[in-house]
Amino acid sequence: MKRDIQIKTTNVMLRDISKRDIKDIIKNFDVSTLERVEKLGRSTQSQNFIVHTKDAKYVLKIYLERNDDEINSELNLINLLNKMKPNLYPKIFHTKKGEIFLSYRGYRICLMQYLDGEFLESDKFNIANFYEIGQKLAELHSDLSKLKQQDINLNNHDLFYNISFEDCRDILTKVGISVKKLENISTELNKKLNPCKNLTSKGILHNDFTDWNIRFKNNHISGIFDFSDACFGSLISDVATTITETCFTKNNLLRRGAIISILRGYLSKGSLSFQEISLLIPLIKKRILFIIKYCSDKYRLFGDKKYLTFIRDYYLKLTYICKNEDALESYLLKYIIKNLNLVKNDLEMN
Repeated sequence: MKRDIQIKTTNVMLRDISKRDIKDIIKNFDVSTLERVEKLGRSTQSQNFIVHTKDAKYVLKIYLERNDDEINSELNLINLLNKMKPNLYPKIFHTKKGEIFLSYRGYRICLMQYLDGEFLESDKFNIANFYEIGQKLAELHSDLSKLKQQDINLNNHDLFYNISFEDCRDILTKVGISVKKLENISTELNKKLNPCKNLTSKGILHNDFTDWNIRFKNNHISGIFDFSDACFGSLISDVATTITETCFTKNNLLRRGAIISILRGYLSKGSLSFQEISLLIPLIKKRILFIIKYCSDKYRLFGDKKYLTFIRDYYLKLTYICKNEDALESYLLKYIIKNLNLVKNDLEMN
């Protein structure tokens, strides 16, 4: 006797996708009978569900803002990583017709392995967690370096590109933020960062290696997922993104010890030059500017007031960095020089 499909939370269906639709979608994949579905999370790019079948759990991802080429690039990248480390990166399940994603009623949908473990918010991280975050990011960069960019067709994108706020002046004014101030900060950052871009190591970036895209088991990282923002760019940009999204407290203060732990973890598995580390604080500021711009654009598109909250929060982070920039850079570089055998070759060259 067939069981009814259970929905764990209310209002989880996406637009006109019903429980029956998900049941029909699952029939296109070679998996056992669907039993129930629960909401995993929604971003502006996708809606995700945990799909429980008779024999296993999967993640069903319904794309909202991606074109076919972008989806193919993301899923091919994940598949290649899964072949290297099957338990760390999710497996993508092809449809019965051999397609990497399913087209259904105008949506693009994929089914992937559910990675065991739990989410751990960054404010609950201890120093060992931050150290492992750095290690896994370096290992991920190493795994990604084995792939060829042309095989996965990624865009070039990192924190070195220019950002302008003129087209979101009305939204920023709404939350009491000066566009002129942001433009001035952006201009100064461009002057500092642009001449250095070609001096940084390049590769494929996760571009969103943060607490919400990592799973933990027994207090260790057990899974890495969501490569929808993956791109080609400067590796130090990925490090700056991870620090920005994990090392701030809920009061928007930057945990200096957490930054050092991430760097020490990264350097235990990878390498960064003195030049690259000297760019870290400016790149953190650039990441914050990017999020303010991103949330302004999304508020204009969706009108969701949560984006205004994000803008205010990140502006507080930016204010903190600007007020403490000299002290942060001094602390960071002195610690690196004193404790890590990192800058020897750089100093000898100079």
